[in-house]
Amino acid sequence: MTLGVVAPYEEPLGERLLTPGEVAEFLGIEKDAVLDLASGRGGRRPLPKVRINARVVRFRPSDVREWVDAQREVAQPRLSDELPRKKTPSPARRMRRVG
Repeated sequence: MTLGVVAPYEEPLGERLLTPGEVAEFLGIEKDAVLDLASGRGGRRPLPKVRINARVVRFRPSDVREWVDAQREVAQPRLSDELPRKKTPSPARRMRRVG
C-alpha cells in the first residue's frame, strides 16, 4: 500500500509563489502598497493573491504580470495633465512696490 501525496492547490509544482516584498521590488513600490492593491483599495481591479492562512499572502508571477499588463491597457491620464497650465507672473510683477 502506497500513500499518495495530494497538492493542496491546483497549480503546477514548478511555479514559485512570490512574497509581497518580492512583488513590491518587481513593481518598484512599497510592500504596504502591494497589500493595498491585493485588497482592492482604491477602486481598481485587485491584484490576484493566494491566501496561505489568515496572515500570509502570496502571489503567482503569472497573475502579477497579467495584472500589470491590464493596468497599462486602461491607464488613465493624470488630472494635472488635463488641466490648463497657470501662467506665472513676470519677475517685475512679483516685486512689491515701495512708495
